Amino acid sequence: MTMPTDSQHSQALLGETLLAQLRLAGFTVTEEHYVRLFSLLDRLEGQCHLQDLRTLLCPLFATNCDEQESFYKVFDQWYPHATAAIVDLADDKPPSSDTTPDGPSLHPPPNRTAYLAVAIVIAIALTGILWVLWPEPSPQPITPSDNNSHQDFGSSTRSPAPQEAGQLPPSPDNKAETMPTPPRTPSPAPEPLPPPPNLLTQLRNQTFSLPLLQIYAIVLVALLCLMASLALRWRYKRQRRRWTLEVLSRERQLQPPFSWPLQVETKIQDIFNVEDYRTAARELRKPYRSNLYRLDIPATISATITSVGYPELRYKADNQSPEYLVLIDRVSNRDHQAQAYVQLTKFLERHGVYLSRWLYESDPRACWDEQFASPFSLEELAARYSQSRLLLFGDGARLQDASTGELYPWTNIFMNWNDRAILTPRTPEAWGDPEFLLASSFVVLPATSHGLLALTEQYESAGISTLRSIDNRNPIPSLFFSPLETDPETTDAIHELKDYLGKEGFRWICACALHSELHWDVTLRLASLPEIGVNLLTEQRLLRLIRLPWFRTGKLPHALRKKLVESGDPVVMHAACQSLITILERNRPPRGTFALDRHEISLAFQRWLIENSPENRKSLKGCLGLVKLPPFFGQVVKPRLW
Repeated sequence: MTMPTDSQHSQALLGETLLAQLRLAGFTVTEEHYVRLFSLLDRLEGQCHLQDLRTLLCPLFATNCDEQESFYKVFDQWYPHATAAIVDLADDKPPSSDTTPDGPSLHPPPNRTAYLAVAIVIAIALTGILWVLWPEPSPQPITPSDNNSHQDFGSSTRSPAPQEAGQLPPSPDNKAETMPTPPRTPSPAPEPLPPPPNLLTQLRNQTFSLPLLQIYAIVLVALLCLMASLALRWRYKRQRRRWTLEVLSRERQLQPPFSWPLQVETKIQDIFNVEDYRTAARELRKPYRSNLYRLDIPATISATITSVGYPELRYKADNQSPEYLVLIDRVSNRDHQAQAYVQLTKFLERHGVYLSRWLYESDPRACWDEQFASPFSLEELAARYSQSRLLLFGDGARLQDASTGELYPWTNIFMNWNDRAILTPRTPEAWGDPEFLLASSFVVLPATSHGLLALTEQYESAGISTLRSIDNRNPIPSLFFSPLETDPETTDAIHELKDYLGKEGFRWICACALHSELHWDVTLRLASLPEIGVNLLTEQRLLRLIRLPWFRTGKLPHALRKKLVESGDPVVMHAACQSLITILERNRPPRGTFALDRHEISLAFQRWLIENSPENRKSLKGCLGLVKLPPFFGQVVKPRLW
């Protein structure tokens, strides 16, 4: 089956379902993957079969053999469903809509709870009608029976026997005398009861018994309830399909971007404007004696005079200002850890340190500048910045081969730099064999102010060693070293976060959970709220927060986000909502983009949290009707809205 010509309509179906399957399989999906996937689908429109995407899309998500095999398994499971969905969309033409990309859809999403309530009401109504029309049982007349029958059935009270003529009744004086009794005559055996008439006999004689009528009425009501339930279920599925087609039809008119950055004025320079960082900046820009030599004019003149006019040239080592090549590991465009290191290097630049900053995604063999114009290979950077000092911000996990426990052969490229160091985000208390392996070829230090001061001392001693005694405070809990796409146990996570971040830090992360995305500027702006705490934005608290894996991907798990929103202090959450409303109103995405839908949902959600008024409820319902309901809104918002 070739790819359909209606590209945007099919991409919304193919791309979203495939990315959802990849997330469930453990792949990390960022905005860059969205852009690359849909760009490739645009170029391949009508030029290849759907099965060919198996090998064309694999390099976008897989970086090794294991991930390649996992991708092929996910694609093989996804392919039959995608083919069936394309056939259905080709047969069912989406209904025409007169709405604009920014307006609400014609039909709101069907509410399953409403249909269930209607079914319950119908069942109650039919039961009530049956109860009202139920005939009351009439009392059965008691037919008289002879004494023999009473005696035969063992009656406890017997009638006195008739007295013969001339016989006196017994007197109280003759108690011992026994009265003669007449002989009993045997009573006839009781006749057997006739069997109950069957349905045909009752219909023929037009006589109905009450229990059988009740059974027929109950069966009739049950059939009516079953038919009503099936009809409501069919109508719900029909409206759900119709709403899905309308959403897909509306998405055909939307354009990227899928996410919009939120820019806020922050005071990040105050974090690094401390004595330790200023001292580190002075030490890092201190000139050093290079391998280049130049002519020493005073020494040459003195030597020439001493040799009676014979020229004697004297040279001296030249002092050179150091230059630095900085490589920063970045997982996503909302990676707080990478943003903190970028701000740190900008602070060093403002204090006279010469450096060139590059970003890479896990693998440093491909690096980008901050504009992400075009990638540069590590060999090109080695040729361009061979005289610079290398600073690599990251854990260096992709430099090691997990199967052999050794560094990859391509890491020999780093030997082109005489001075090279790795500043890792992991605290020395959590260091293990990977850090000791890196220490054989790099200076390994923590990415803190103490680590930078130790780095300057390391440059002066010109040695390579590992320091485990620096910044051993507050190691990250082992719970948060789980895979990024796996939700930890939310109950344990809440207790661990309270112990790890402290009281004020926990308020901070609860305020961050109000927004669906974690943005660097928004996180810093929320830290400045007086309701959270005074002087919250410090180096120690910031480093604790950005070490969490969720602040690297820029997204909290839905279950954990729900718990954080419910555990937040009401005063702090109210102030955070007001701040987020101001930020969202000042950073509105362009019209006709996917990012505008998410922006409007988040804005309506913040207003609804502040005031649960009918207008805000209606606005939030209208925004949720434009897109498929995210899991967080299905768990937290939907039960409170409907």
